[in-house]
Amino acid sequence: PLVGSAVLFGLFVVLKLLDKSLVNLLLSIYFSLIGAFSLQQLIEPITAPLRPSGPPTLYGKELNIPMMGPVDLRFTVLELACWAIALPITALYFNTKHWMLNNMIGIAFCIKGIETLSLGSFKVGVILLSGLFFYDIFWVFGTDKLLT
Repeated sequence: PLVGSAVLFGLFVVLKLLDKSLVNLLLSIYFSLIGAFSLQQLIEPITAPLRPSGPPTLYGKELNIPMMGPVDLRFTVLELACWAIALPITALYFNTKHWMLNNMIGIAFCIKGIETLSLGSFKVGVILLSGLFFYDIFWVFGTDKLLT
């Protein structure tokens, strides 16, 4: 909740300082790129039965970027096929902002978020949900920005 509040406050400041159309364009580009990655990772397990037996053939290469280290840019044909499905969906969303494409990308975000979230105990989950509850109340009802 603290990081989320800081991000929302930063977005509030950016909206006050920059043109709203520029901020909207930057957010659309950001969510389209992250949406493409989420959709690709969501489609990949679905296509797993199509994977041939044996070790997969990798294409591409591994780059060594200074001050960042090695970056693996190798991929399989199946991963490339998943990208071929995900990229047109996100490009169409970027151009049309259709609600169904927005929901597809949102579902991919949710599934990836649930996959990466690991709760140690029930107590941690209750604390997390309680914090998010009060965080939501503050930003929706405690500020005039989200009500107008």
